[in-house]
Amino acid sequence: MKLHEFQTKAIFRREGIPLPASYLASSPAQAKQAASEIGYPVILKAQSLVSGRGKAGGIRLIRNDEETEKAASDILSIKLRGISIQNILVEKAINVEDELFIAVLYDSGSGNPCFVLSVEGGISLEDKLPLSPLYSHVQDIDPLLGLQAFMVRQACANLRIDPAKWKVIEQIALKLWTVFDKYDATLAEINSMVFDKDGHAIVLDGKLLIDDNSLYRQREFAGFLDPAITSFAQAEARKFDHKLVRLDGNIAVMSNGQGLASSTVDELIRQGLKPAMVLILDPSATISSIYAACQLIQDDPFVEAILVNVFSHLKDCDFIAQGILTANQETNKTLPYVIRLKGTHCEDAKALLYNQQNISLVDDLQDAVKRTKELIES
Repeated sequence: MKLHEFQTKAIFRREGIPLPASYLASSPAQAKQAASEIGYPVILKAQSLVSGRGKAGGIRLIRNDEETEKAASDILSIKLRGISIQNILVEKAINVEDELFIAVLYDSGSGNPCFVLSVEGGISLEDKLPLSPLYSHVQDIDPLLGLQAFMVRQACANLRIDPAKWKVIEQIALKLWTVFDKYDATLAEINSMVFDKDGHAIVLDGKLLIDDNSLYRQREFAGFLDPAITSFAQAEARKFDHKLVRLDGNIAVMSNGQGLASSTVDELIRQGLKPAMVLILDPSATISSIYAACQLIQDDPFVEAILVNVFSHLKDCDFIAQGILTANQETNKTLPYVIRLKGTHCEDAKALLYNQQNISLVDDLQDAVKRTKELIES
């Protein structure tokens, strides 16, 4: 889950990371009031999870009330990939000289977290662009020990940063690690941190990505879902700890693992078919939560067929079959199901589904995709 800038900064402020004064506004009048309280100059920042706000005119430097209302009105009229701007962060403008970039994220190779310090500004590790070894330091972190102060000082020394700034960089980096660890983040990023004339550090921008798998214990983020980019079905799926991804095809894929779902989508695409959505069941799914998942899929107007590919060794297959059967019997919209079940009690599960006219039972993935194709094209 990706957080808005104002949400990220609320977490940062809670953990003691220094930030400029700011207020959230949803109208030009609110933006004007916020700017007056903060004191000019201010920066108006469009709040969007879609990239490209700067190029679209969503970040403005403002010096008086008249400029504020006009700029806020312009920003609220922007659409990024068809999504409107709902909020503006009004923030005290800071003179920027030297910029530092600090981040903690998971290394895709080792699977361990790593610490990044760079003297380059304007970068983002979410974009997966390579860091310059001349201006950046990357250090693996033992997840049992966490980020240590000496690691931050070593990075500062390697990048030849003024020793007078080491202590504050160390303090902020350790607080960023606390955010990363405490909130189950996959990426915690400061871009950028600057120093004022008195040597005080201020963080101008930040980014926080929360691991979706941890949301069952990070309950405060349940209310952070952006309705502009999160469908009702996705929000409902999260309530049952399922994962739902919307695509642009006409076949729904339901599975109980990321790898199994990916292989199913790959096989569909090889056969010239397009998935409309992928729903990955919670490992602890119950009959009622599986029933709810099926209802979400069946209610989608773009879905013409449902391909279920489940290998279950932790949960009995007959639980899954019962959930599907209940949803299938209670729906007003009959969709064809193609179901491949493997695992515990799979024969009992197949017996439950055997006499359903709109359900096809198959034994392997290739046959499942071929049968789905026949149903779509018939």
